[in-house]
Amino acid sequence: MQFAFDLVRPGIFLYGGSAADDLPQPQPVLSVRARVLSVRRMRKGETASYDTSWTAPRDTVIATLRCGYADGLRRTIAKGGGGATVLLRGHRCPIVGLVQMDMALVETGSLEVQVGDIATIVGADAKQRITLKEIADWSGAVQHEFLTGLGSRLPRVPV
Repeated sequence: MQFAFDLVRPGIFLYGGSAADDLPQPQPVLSVRARVLSVRRMRKGETASYDTSWTAPRDTVIATLRCGYADGLRRTIAKGGGGATVLLRGHRCPIVGLVQMDMALVETGSLEVQVGDIATIVGADAKQRITLKEIADWSGAVQHEFLTGLGSRLPRVPV
């Protein structure tokens, strides 16, 4: 397909989203971040989240993030095992269980994480990046749905 690029409807591109894989990729213009509220050890076989929807496959560590479905993170983002992750200290850590209204659980394994650390839900941390397209794909949604679902209690910080 050939484009003249003499007329453009920027749409999702304005928000750092990609309209298609074969089009120029935008610069990221937003990040969504959440603080770690607690860090807990779990033993293999212990369960967590709504309806005990996640079972620890091994001894591990879970970090609770201050971001839930009331903030725009889809409740079932991790339910299908689609690889939904956040960035903690520059590492991808999987979201586990059902996202709760105010919180999400992340398996950190052996990564040293502390209360107060910042998790990146969308955006860059160190040399890693989570794109709007990734978060939308994991959610079974489109990028616009994620953006319009960002709750009013998330602070907006212009940079």
